[in-house]
Amino acid sequence: MIRIKLLVATVISACGIFMAIDCYGAGSKDSSIIEVRDFVIGFSGNYKLGYWAPAFVSLEAPTGTHLSLRLTVPDGDGVPTTTSVNYTVPPHTSDSPPMVELLCKIGRPDGTVDLAVYREDQLVAREQYSVEAGDYKPLSSTTELIISLGTASNLQQACKQQFNSEGPRVVVVEMNDVAMLPTHALGYDGVDQIFCSGSQTSIQNFLDSEANATAVENWVRWGGHIVLSVGGNNTELFTGTNSFEKFLPGQFEKTISVRQLRPIEILGGGSDPLIKEDSRGRNQSFVIPVFSIRHGRIESSIPRGDQSIPLLVRAAMGFGQVTFLAVDVEQPEFETWNGTRNVIRSILFLDQKNSAKRSLISGGELAHSGYDDLAGQLRAALDQFEGQGVRFIPFELLFLFGIIYLLVIAVGDYFLLRKLRGRMELTWISFPLTVILFSVGIYGIARATKGDRQLVNQAEVIDIDLLTGQVRGSCWLSLFSPQTERYDLSASYSLKDKPQPDSEDAKESKNKQMTDTMLFSWMGLPGRGLGGMESPLATPVFELGYRYGPQLASLNEVPLSIWSTKCFSIRSQSTGLRAVEATLSERSPGEDALVEGSITNRMIQPLRDCVLLHNGWAYPLGDLAPNKPHAIDRSQSVRTIRNHLARLGPLEMESETQRFDVQRIFERMLFYQAGGGGTSILLRNEYLNTLDMSHLIENGGAVLVGLADRRAFDIYNGTQCLSDAQSLRAAVYRIVLPIQKFDSPRETIQAPARVAPPANPVLFAHEDPA
Repeated sequence: MIRIKLLVATVISACGIFMAIDCYGAGSKDSSIIEVRDFVIGFSGNYKLGYWAPAFVSLEAPTGTHLSLRLTVPDGDGVPTTTSVNYTVPPHTSDSPPMVELLCKIGRPDGTVDLAVYREDQLVAREQYSVEAGDYKPLSSTTELIISLGTASNLQQACKQQFNSEGPRVVVVEMNDVAMLPTHALGYDGVDQIFCSGSQTSIQNFLDSEANATAVENWVRWGGHIVLSVGGNNTELFTGTNSFEKFLPGQFEKTISVRQLRPIEILGGGSDPLIKEDSRGRNQSFVIPVFSIRHGRIESSIPRGDQSIPLLVRAAMGFGQVTFLAVDVEQPEFETWNGTRNVIRSILFLDQKNSAKRSLISGGELAHSGYDDLAGQLRAALDQFEGQGVRFIPFELLFLFGIIYLLVIAVGDYFLLRKLRGRMELTWISFPLTVILFSVGIYGIARATKGDRQLVNQAEVIDIDLLTGQVRGSCWLSLFSPQTERYDLSASYSLKDKPQPDSEDAKESKNKQMTDTMLFSWMGLPGRGLGGMESPLATPVFELGYRYGPQLASLNEVPLSIWSTKCFSIRSQSTGLRAVEATLSERSPGEDALVEGSITNRMIQPLRDCVLLHNGWAYPLGDLAPNKPHAIDRSQSVRTIRNHLARLGPLEMESETQRFDVQRIFERMLFYQAGGGGTSILLRNEYLNTLDMSHLIENGGAVLVGLADRRAFDIYNGTQCLSDAQSLRAAVYRIVLPIQKFDSPRETIQAPARVAPPANPVLFAHEDPA
């Protein structure tokens, strides 16, 4: 009995000691503990499938700790893809842990997001999040995503009404915290438009942040769209270092006061006048900023004496667009006015997209092809490898082969053994032998029809802006794998011009090469069809995924099944290429103004089937040989741009061969709105809509379009070049040319500021340079 009491006392004492140690450990927190406090994808949790989006990680870690963060998300096929970043924890307090910015591209509405934190190759923290969860559920790839820098109640209300109509879904996200905005332009990849109201206090905080302002500027220059709604009461936003001066279509001069805004009332289509009142109900004047417009198209203006004051201006900014409205639609007078919704819809092009949506609904006969977006048509065209030895076996032939196989192993085997004097026991030999022979035959036929070579189909679009010096290269490719294998994919990009021997460009080109950045990623298929990113039938074939290389310029260990294809996209940004020289000018005023002058191709390769697009007119130029001037002959078959693009005919009337012609697909995609949009094509152009240059020619720009026979991108698997003479399906060059306007003296023309060469693409906000 005494021994039992002693044993119980010993156990109780030991438990007390362990409890004391545990309580002490809990009371004194280990300063070396690393944990993830918060994780956010996109803009307050809003992001789109198939586009790059920012991801923000709040970490609790000791100062000076070197960490490696690895973010794994599913691609369009559900295969895990990993991006990584090295990070050194800066000094901070426990109340304000550091925020790490990453980039990710999610391609499925289901799956898992895995965040792993490593220190010296040892896993120290790991969190997993479900994509289906409410905080991380993505938007459709066709959703119109608008980011408002600050609160925008009128914008929200107008877009809610748009969502209830037949138009595309519109999501407005109000961002008041500058710290949750991406500091790299790629973070805005899935954003369709950025809206800025001058009355919001968060606007100045945004402009004061150099990293955020530079990211938005680069996003606009390379194809984005920003909408500025700023009145005359916020003149501090027009001039100075931390202002919208870089985005404005002209130079700010002064402000004026007007009693009425009749052009805005016409734009809004409201039955009530737009009235501004003070707190006592007395009418007040509107304060309007006055600009000297240097470039762009004035869509609305108000007369003031012998001059017109621009109210609504649309201007090109590099490959992107700026819409400037000289009134603030978030002011109180717009809250009760019945024309506010129409004004906002107009400046955001929502009415134009709504009409295109109705056309798509009424003309849905292309659904059998498995796509409703031109990006799907492009992918389908790139997956055609018949010209390279990969032949398609018709289903009817496979069905017939299956019937023959069943007849041979059943009926044929029975009658064969009956002829052998009834020795039915030989079926143990004949049956497996027949199966083996048919299997070998099927495999041989498959090898003969599918081939044993790695093949690539690629299509390229090269955009060159001679006004700013920007060069944007885009490449889409489909890789055919003859066997189950993993690929290390990368690309090289080379464009060469041929400057005049005695020109300054020739002297500089000896010591200066184009600075470029490259982005290599997978290409998604929008929609719910087979293979689409929103398809409920998608099941990933590979559980072990692949990862992005340094600066997202390559893909490592990409898995492909035997006799399968996978599509990828490549983007390149550079400066400094002088592809052509042009002396163009207008010699008559008005919308019917025609162009005269000459164009000289300075590249080492000719451009075929060239056409000049400007001010609603298309000028066929034929072929441009290198280093030979070509005069613009207005007596040729000049036609309107709409008629030029419509000459291809309705898409539904095309043959299967024509639908897989990449050149025809590009012609519809690259000037989608100018060619009538969905009203004539009956397919969307939303997934690759940043390639649409319609706004440039609508805003008075001149664009030369031509075809090339040499590829600019070479695709590599490790050190093996996969691109060959048969890989290139189409290469389109679009060159934005300077033009002398009829009503602008030559000495007063000011070209847009030239863009500095892109710096090394620091993809993450606080990446350790080491």
